[in-house]
Amino acid sequence: MAAAKPAFGLIDFYVKEYEKKYGVRPAMNRFKRQWHFAAMIDDYGFEEAKNIIQYFFTTCRRAPKIEDLLYNYEDLKEMRDAEILDIEHRKKVREQTRRMVEEWEQTHGE
Repeated sequence: MAAAKPAFGLIDFYVKEYEKKYGVRPAMNRFKRQWHFAAMIDDYGFEEAKNIIQYFFTTCRRAPKIEDLLYNYEDLKEMRDAEILDIEHRKKVREQTRRMVEEWEQTHGE
């Protein structure tokens, strides 16, 4: 299990991201939540956990409950990874299409 210090650092990061998006501090018991954040660090590491938190706030329109993050961070990571793969795939398809259009224009004299 991750030490308490990184878990509290991740909680601080969550609070800052929440404040940045919603303009208020979230109400939570840090000592109770430290174990959930420590588990997230154990599962994915500190930097990846921060990325998951940032992605979490891009998926929310209204102020979310912290439980939505803490009980679903595995699903959020899968969604984020799938979105990254999709963006890369679309970029490749756009590049292929661009090359095909250039070839067509060269062969048809436009």
